[in-house]
Amino acid sequence: MVIQSEKSIIKILCLFVLIALLLPISISAQSSQAITFYNTGIDYYQAGNYTEAAKCFITASELGVAQAQNILADMYENGRGVKQSNPLAVKWMTKAAEQGYALAQSNLGLIYEEGKIIAKDYNEALKWYRKAAAQNNAIAMGSIGSMYENGYGVQKNYTAAREWYRKGAELGDSRSQACLASLYYLGKGVAVNKIEARKWYSRAAAADDQFGTIAKAMVNIIDKEVDIVPTSAPTPNPTSVPTPDNTAQINALKEKLRTAEDEYQNAANYQQVLASTANEYTSFETITQAANNTLYWLNKISEYKSQLIDLGCYDF
Repeated sequence: MVIQSEKSIIKILCLFVLIALLLPISISAQSSQAITFYNTGIDYYQAGNYTEAAKCFITASELGVAQAQNILADMYENGRGVKQSNPLAVKWMTKAAEQGYALAQSNLGLIYEEGKIIAKDYNEALKWYRKAAAQNNAIAMGSIGSMYENGYGVQKNYTAAREWYRKGAELGDSRSQACLASLYYLGKGVAVNKIEARKWYSRAAAADDQFGTIAKAMVNIIDKEVDIVPTSAPTPNPTSVPTPDNTAQINALKEKLRTAEDEYQNAANYQQVLASTANEYTSFETITQAANNTLYWLNKISEYKSQLIDLGCYDF
């Protein structure tokens, strides 16, 4: 694509899921002592006392609580409440993933795909994404779609990308929805279909994250593009030709129109690259500026075409 077209899963989505999972758990297979340490760690974490939370999560992790291991791995990676340690982050995320915890499997896949705290390994990334996806983890589905779209560890395959994006999109993952929309918008592996693109961008727009922001902008762009194309184009008068008085003006407007169309295409391409590579470090200001730039050139195209029509010129 669009929107992890890239590359890696947007980590902020994982954090949202993580927060949603910061709730007391009751796992019969776990000892009551382990659960107590985990739940106490959650209380400390939510209160912002990461040091005490880490102590509880360490104990719960050593007692085998996968959810605690997943959170502890994130804390080690980011140095939150503990001394930053990439090896310990990988260790605990792997332990959680090996226990079959889908969120940890998706996170471990991301770790291998990004290659920031361990050597990049697309095969390992895909392996863990598939394990998470088998448990209906929508984020992992979107990540698999991204790998097929961009040819990361697999042969580039837009059809497979679309299928995986659709799976994640139907489960409500905003990234998958935005990326699926992008395939239809750009005609990657499928005929250009802006109606279908708008449908999925509209769904993604409901999300309060980077992809939601991008999707909102894309909905506006698609609506604007539709507005530029008249539902019934004016029928030019074959006997009317530009007068010598306005020929220079028409030529100047045509040149401006060509420039605007080129600038719009560049802006739209950047918008799609941004959508597919956005992560938690991508500022909303960057996303908004990119969207505004695209809309600006769309408005210019509309403005110049209207001026040409007013001058009796329909050949543009």
